[in-house]
Amino acid sequence: MRGSSTRGANYVHIHLCAGDIQRRAVLQLFTMIRVVFVLFSFFPLCQSMDEAIVNLAFVGFQRKHGKRYQDEAEERKRAKIFQSNLEYIEKVNAQNLSYTLGVNQYSDLTFEEFAAQMLHPIEVDDNLQERLRAEVGSGRVAAPTSVDWRGKGVLNPIKDQGQCGSCWAFSANGALEAQYAIATRKLLSFSEQQLNDCSSSYGNKGCDGGGLMEYAYEYIRDKGIDLESTYPYKDRDDACKTSLESEADGLPAGEVTGSTFLSKTDAALVEAVSKAPVSVALTANRAFMSYKKGVFLRQ
Repeated sequence: MRGSSTRGANYVHIHLCAGDIQRRAVLQLFTMIRVVFVLFSFFPLCQSMDEAIVNLAFVGFQRKHGKRYQDEAEERKRAKIFQSNLEYIEKVNAQNLSYTLGVNQYSDLTFEEFAAQMLHPIEVDDNLQERLRAEVGSGRVAAPTSVDWRGKGVLNPIKDQGQCGSCWAFSANGALEAQYAIATRKLLSFSEQQLNDCSSSYGNKGCDGGGLMEYAYEYIRDKGIDLESTYPYKDRDDACKTSLESEADGLPAGEVTGSTFLSKTDAALVEAVSKAPVSVALTANRAFMSYKKGVFLRQ
């Protein structure tokens, strides 16, 4: 799940023919909304959130994320869910944990709705289960005390899966892009849409059924992977239409030979991450839905 932060209210459009009084009134409202967001950021809740503050925050949320609801009843429902999520965010942030939560594009959803939309169980075939039992990674190799791959030129800017349940494709490509950049000193961006459209015969199920990074790597091993620039992301399922013909278009079949499962230990993961970014699958909880920054530690 890639995972977003709040940046205040959206723009207010002012017609040039409006009078000075009208312009000042609109600008004052715009300023008030911004102030409300600032106040909300710094003052914790005592019992329940002031209705006026919540309403203004919800208006800003709708504008920022382009939210449109089918009728007033649906809008009232989403406003109540939004308030519940704000109260949860404040409650968690008040604990001063290693991570911080915040408003994002999912803040008008219940966690059950978020899970149904973004989190999908996936069936694991017998062959993959055998590979899972043949994990590697001793965890005995000395690793550096810290490593930050962001400053080493092997990571692309953060991508957004949108409303499609394609997190597995983004995770698979993120690790592959980094591994390729480390090996060749050339950072490429591979096509998540191709994996979404073309790897169903390997066990992946597109936007609505989820998938596994291992199945994505098996597809890439056999079929290759286009560049994102030639097969761009659409945030939906589509027909497979890969055009990979040469190395200039992406990675040909056979360039990727396979993948390896790590032992389920912290030491093995530390050893692997010290060598290259890795692809990890986990069960996301409600806190992940509102993640803003920081590191989730085992509680």
